[in-house]
Amino acid sequence: MKLHEGDTFTFKVFAKRNFEPNPTSAFFILEGPNGGKFLLPCEPYHAYGIEIGQKIRCRIDKISCSGKIYIEPENPFYMVGKTYLFSVLKIQRNILQNAEVAVVAFVLDKIGNTVEVIVDKSVTANSSITCLVTRIKKGHLYLEFTGEKPSFYQFEENTWSDFLIIGEHLHSNGDNNLIIKSINNGTQHFIPIEDYKHYGLRVGQTISALVTRSSKNGIYYIEPKNPRYILGEKYLFEIADISKFTRQEDDANIVIVAVVDQLQQKTSFIWEKCNLPTIGETVECKVVGFRKGKLVLQ
Repeated sequence: MKLHEGDTFTFKVFAKRNFEPNPTSAFFILEGPNGGKFLLPCEPYHAYGIEIGQKIRCRIDKISCSGKIYIEPENPFYMVGKTYLFSVLKIQRNILQNAEVAVVAFVLDKIGNTVEVIVDKSVTANSSITCLVTRIKKGHLYLEFTGEKPSFYQFEENTWSDFLIIGEHLHSNGDNNLIIKSINNGTQHFIPIEDYKHYGLRVGQTISALVTRSSKNGIYYIEPKNPRYILGEKYLFEIADISKFTRQEDDANIVIVAVVDQLQQKTSFIWEKCNLPTIGETVECKVVGFRKGKLVLQ
């Protein structure tokens, strides 16, 4: 059985191991649907009631371009895509990375975790608000307030928008960013200079960018349009490197192929075909995404 991102399977918990004398390094060892072994860190799921011998449902959360599988157990109280009522513990006004002022509510989930969610200024402490669970990762809820959205939440995810590059900003942590301003709503955002230095971006330039998603802190992930490649199109690439290994989780033989694009950026992907490629061979790949200035190929 082939494992795919987003699929949910039943896993058996058959052991628990401490690899270091540190409570946070404890792992459950799970047996997957193919009989393969998966490691699940105990700490993020300490309130889930997971025990040895139990069978639990887990989602294949992510399969990286290097073939590593990440799983996420089903939360005992919450489901992604559902809305729930939360009690507001306190309200705080934060200045975001892009200089926007955000009203942040700290709410308590049923497990006892404190979760931050950006709300509008009408929300007060000791009140209750309805939030949408947009994601669950490592046991942590990602929430979206269902009331009126602040001004910087004026984009739909996975849509293209135009921005003007208005300057550069050096953060206190040493990261150098370009400041971009939305043509439509005037909100400001940052994109890392280092990730897109091969794009030839400059102050004063108007660019088109894909707004992929927003973080729990109200910062959008914005991917400028690639100057050479179009999302969804197919292109020819020459194979620069090949690596092989057997993945322990599902005993699958994984072949990782690396290619270099026209902008001299190296990217890797899992080879899905039965016939093995060779270095120097030209292959056709579809551009299925962009991530920090690099192609995501299939």
